Amino acid sequence: MPYATSEDGIKLYYESDGEGPAVVFLHGGNGNTLSWVFQIPHFRKNYRCIAVDLRTYKHSKCPVEQYHVLKFAGDLLAVLDHAGVEKAALVCQSLGAFAG
Repeated sequence: MPYATSEDGIKLYYESDGEGPAVVFLHGGNGNTLSWVFQIPHFRKNYRCIAVDLRTYKHSKCPVEQYHVLKFAGDLLAVLDHAGVEKAALVCQSLGAFAG
C-alpha cells in the first residue's frame, strides 16, 4: 500500500492505477478510495488514476487534533509529490473539494 507523508507527519494512503495523464479522485465525507470503484476501471484505460484516502478516512489515520479540512490541499500536494506527478486533473466529491 503506498503512503505519502504530510507536512505534519500524517501517513496518507493512496492507490494508483493505469497510465497516461494523471487524474486524482478525492472522496466526500464518509467516503474513501472505494468511493471510486466504478469510475476508475473506466478511466484507467487512458489515464493514471490516483484515489486518495483523505486524513482520518480508511487507511489515512489521523489524531482528531490534527484533523482540519484546510490541511487537505497540502496533503494532496504530498501525495502528488510522492507519486511523482507534476500535473493532474481533479475529480472532487463534496468534502474532497477542500483538497481540490
